[in-house]
Amino acid sequence: MTDKIRGSIGPDGPPWPVDLLADLHAGVLEPNRAADVRARVGDDPEARAVLAALDAVRTDLGALRDAPAPPMPDHLAARLDAALAEEARRAFGGAPSRPRPPRPAGRR
Repeated sequence: MTDKIRGSIGPDGPPWPVDLLADLHAGVLEPNRAADVRARVGDDPEARAVLAALDAVRTDLGALRDAPAPPMPDHLAARLDAALAEEARRAFGGAPSRPRPPRPAGRR
């Protein structure tokens, strides 16, 4: 990928490509390369800001993972059930199935 925000000057000096910083943050760089990049980006306030933003995103996503999901609205569940039943009818033939009765509140 080309880093369009910070420029595409080589990964050996500032400005550091955001893709390289994201790979460093994700832990997907080869260990020797990661150690070299980590040591060199420590002096760049812009690189530290990008890494801090990536930390914040990780924290925010972790909080979403642990949050309870709201229940699916009944009208959407009914539409989804109908669409799946129609696809099953088309794929496997036969008469269309009857719609299921509404689900009790709180159960999905």
